[in-house]
Amino acid sequence: MISNERQYNKSVKSLEEFVTRLDEARERYGDNPILLELQTGQLERHIEELAAEIEEYETARAGELAPVLPSYNPRSGRLEIGRALTRMRLSKGLTQEQVAELIGTHQPSITRWESPTYEAYRLNDLKKLANALGRELDVFFIERHGEEAPKGQARQKTFEQSLNEMIEASPELSAWKEALPPEARAELTDKLKDVIQRLTEEAVAMTMHLNKEVG
Repeated sequence: MISNERQYNKSVKSLEEFVTRLDEARERYGDNPILLELQTGQLERHIEELAAEIEEYETARAGELAPVLPSYNPRSGRLEIGRALTRMRLSKGLTQEQVAELIGTHQPSITRWESPTYEAYRLNDLKKLANALGRELDVFFIERHGEEAPKGQARQKTFEQSLNEMIEASPELSAWKEALPPEARAELTDKLKDVIQRLTEEAVAMTMHLNKEVG
């Protein structure tokens, strides 16, 4: 994820260059569908991913964050604590150096904690970070149903099965999916995953809010 203004400006420039190259490829290979796909497929994926990162950065900088930020991605089976920490910091308009000063540590520690590959977090450090960034830290132990699966795949498998069952249960979605080429089917599935993920986050946030009101 983009974590500072320098990376943001570089990403915006890269996006503009990718878009220009895509327009040039479409103009040059527009009459040859095979060459067009070969030349534009990767560019389109780069543009989509980069645009999503830029939008996420801009949203965080504007302070537009959900009440509950997930720290685990069921699709990849990986922690996303670093991404959540980066978004919270950006929403407060703080640099890594400023956050480090707030909790009494050094900037390299914040960089390490915001890394997408770091997983050796200490609960006390996360509590300090949450408090400094105007959040509360909650930890949940969720009951696992079904057979034991390899680490990182238990939730993902259940999610995939549930999604496929939902599509099959809907005549409209099922017919639409069957009529699409394989690439478009995968894109449809990914979009449905994103919608369900957002709805889940909103449901969790609403439940926590109601529980606090009742308490």
